[in-house]
Amino acid sequence: MDAPKPALTVRVRAADGEHFAAVGTVRSLGVHEVATETGGRVVRLYVNVGDQVRQGQILAELDPEPLRLEAARAAAGAQAAKVGLDGTRREVRRLEALVAAGAAPQRDLDQARTAASEAEQQDRGASTQAAQAARLARMAVIRAPADGVIATRHVELSAVLAAGAPMFALESGNRREILAALSGDVLDAAKIGDVAVFRYGNGSGSARLVGVSSQAAGVDARMARFAILDGAPPSGAAVELRLAGGAVNADAVTAPLSALVAARSGERRVLRLDDRNRLSAVPVTLIAVTPDGARIRGPLVPGQRIVADGAELLRVGQTVRPIPFTS
Repeated sequence: MDAPKPALTVRVRAADGEHFAAVGTVRSLGVHEVATETGGRVVRLYVNVGDQVRQGQILAELDPEPLRLEAARAAAGAQAAKVGLDGTRREVRRLEALVAAGAAPQRDLDQARTAASEAEQQDRGASTQAAQAARLARMAVIRAPADGVIATRHVELSAVLAAGAPMFALESGNRREILAALSGDVLDAAKIGDVAVFRYGNGSGSARLVGVSSQAAGVDARMARFAILDGAPPSGAAVELRLAGGAVNADAVTAPLSALVAARSGERRVLRLDDRNRLSAVPVTLIAVTPDGARIRGPLVPGQRIVADGAELLRVGQTVRPIPFTS
């Protein structure tokens, strides 16, 4: 008989019965994505993350020479099209006089008018291209669209960018919100307007539940939005939200997130050990991921042992040799 395979195990703990905790991310409600319309090589960078900027301030510059050459080429094309249009118009006037005097056939005049119409279209197209090229040449200088703080810088000096490539994220204003994935059980117990407290770094604050997305955010979870009432967490910060949740947590336990194994159907389970260290599968529902681990609900009671990590490498009915798991 094969020796029992070693397995990292842990005892599930009772969840906090008075509060429900979730991890959320702070998002600014006033973010401007600054992108380049032209593309090109970055030759100057004037700002970095955290810098305060004013509307119209220069943030960066692209190599202007290719854009100037393109603008010059387009301007020359527009000038040539205008010269061609003037020539076709003179020819139409000349043939109109000859046809009136009976000195030229009507078909020559018709052909000249067709040529003049085509020249007018070419002239309009060339003029539009020249104006667009001139505008893009001015876009080599990247300016701040509003007052604010540089939240993200996506580019480095000498990088070659495609047209439309993002360069900076500019955070404007002080309005922020918290996004957090909440399970269906929590959302059933919560209601719009509920107030949660949160912690971040060395600070804390409170936030009000203002909306829930209709789209799924994982198995049996949706994204919830909390408007920050007080506290000043920076944009992008991770916060721990705490809501009243006695009913939600009444039969919940806490276990390491690594203990959960997802089946092909999307359902989750853990492997539980009996008194003989034999494994059985226990279906669970993930309520939330908290700083203490995964809050789950299923036919488990505090103190029962489960496989803490590597359960996907084991099988139901297998006997294991428990090794205490330390996170």
